[in-house]
Amino acid sequence: MGGRLVSVNVGAPAPLSAGRRTVESGIVKAPVAGRVRVEGANVAGDRQADLSVHGGPDKAVYAYAVEDYRWWSTGLGVPLDPATLGR
Repeated sequence: MGGRLVSVNVGAPAPLSAGRRTVESGIVKAPVAGRVRVEGANVAGDRQADLSVHGGPDKAVYAYAVEDYRWWSTGLGVPLDPATLGR
């Protein structure tokens, strides 16, 4: 059985409240409509805030299965749409 890509999400670093302080973070992403180009070590339109631990050819790209969202939805007791995590 083959998989199907449901959502590709990108974003740019922006201020994010972290308790009493504000940090620059690239965690907030939004879905891209249509096709998106992968350029070198990045998805077009996506950037990371701290390149010492994120981004580059040997760093992570998050990929969550629909089953993961179902599991989290059940555990949290709220519906989660694709691309909810990282917003």
